Amino acid sequence: MTFSSVGTRKVITTDDGRQYKKPGFGKRYLGYTAGSVAASGMAMGLNTATSLPLLKIIKKMQPNPAYSKAADKVLITSGLADKGVKIIDAVKTSRPIVEEIMNNSLKSLDKYPALKNIIKKINKLMVIEPTFTGCNAFFDPKSNRIVVNKAKMGYATFHEMGHAINKNILKYGKALQKMRNPFLLVGSLIPLIALSKRTKADGEKPKGIFDKATSFIKDNAGKLTFLSFVPLLMEEGLASLNAAKMAKSVLDIKAFKTMSKFNKMAWLTYLSLAVGAGLGTTLGVKIKDKITKPQEIKQNA
Repeated sequence: MTFSSVGTRKVITTDDGRQYKKPGFGKRYLGYTAGSVAASGMAMGLNTATSLPLLKIIKKMQPNPAYSKAADKVLITSGLADKGVKIIDAVKTSRPIVEEIMNNSLKSLDKYPALKNIIKKINKLMVIEPTFTGCNAFFDPKSNRIVVNKAKMGYATFHEMGHAINKNILKYGKALQKMRNPFLLVGSLIPLIALSKRTKADGEKPKGIFDKATSFIKDNAGKLTFLSFVPLLMEEGLASLNAAKMAKSVLDIKAFKTMSKFNKMAWLTYLSLAVGAGLGTTLGVKIKDKITKPQEIKQNA
């Protein structure tokens, strides 16, 4: 018997002697692209499905000065004021000042001006502008500043104070806060590695440390991607628990329930993003594998 003529570099030989033809560049590109689209599509779809109800809640929320007054009081009684935490009203502050607070942590990227400018633009679009319009609020750990539109989103102040508690008072909260971005960075690389990894032929086993490691990542990409969100989910959840503890004694029942409902819905958007990213990565790898599966070289008599 003889095998059909295929270049040796394009052939995979399994331990049982079977041979497979590696997919060409076109198939690999198609597989990577299709997998990436499926992965990002599912993540964005699930996140949008939970974000829309949250936006509806925000639009229905009526301005209530009680939130800001209570937050100013708790800032002192909680010990946060002694730690240097301050609440900044976005509408009473110039945009350059808010931008400086938001981008305070980007000084480490001075050597990479192009990347720094991209992140600045993302921050402006996704965080700063929504904060001014009353659809977002944020806490900057480096400067200990909470920025919020007090008139439209005063109820979010307590959650941001919860982040401040994590950073300044709770050791495990501070640890989670430091872990969330590095974990997300590593998590963002997992789909890239999984979708770039060559699809194994039937019966082909990984060889060497690098091949075994990348094969493990590919085979468990969905789970690993979800796990990369765990510090974020834990820190956000802890911030909301801190908010509830601080607000319970200073808000009336109706205001407290409204704030708690908002915090729960906000946390669900993070959960949906984590689940969507995990499921999307799993789906993307399966689609990519189906497209780029090595074809067995049939034996000729």
